[in-house]
Amino acid sequence: YKEAIKQYEAISIHHPKDARAYFLLARAFLKDGQYEKALGTGQKAHQLSPSAFGDIFELGNMFFEAKQYKEAKTVYELAVKIKSDSAEIHGRMAKAHEALGDWEGAKQEWKAALELDPKNKEFLRSLKKLNQKRLPKSAL
Repeated sequence: YKEAIKQYEAISIHHPKDARAYFLLARAFLKDGQYEKALGTGQKAHQLSPSAFGDIFELGNMFFEAKQYKEAKTVYELAVKIKSDSAEIHGRMAKAHEALGDWEGAKQEWKAALELDPKNKEFLRSLKKLNQKRLPKSAL
């Protein structure tokens, strides 16, 4: 990934307003384990192209798959601002909250996902499973 990073850095220098180059650079940083650089570069790309839902959602998924749940949640929050009516993004946010041990946040996101897609069996199962866990009184 080092070579890809060099190439995408060169592209972003020559084309500083090219959001796609920054998204690709963020992916390369992430794959190389440079999570802070990946997050910062992804946020820069988002600033250049604030409506690029697919790219920002994909970046969040990559952080999640790399078990970088805090960063995934941060990126998913950007995606929600772009497309709050996406049940899928609320489901991914719920999973990030769960991975971080934030049961109340997860519950809120599962409910938001179900409001948008009430017949989604994965969302229903996940909320039911979460409700069966022992939640602190503040989360109920």
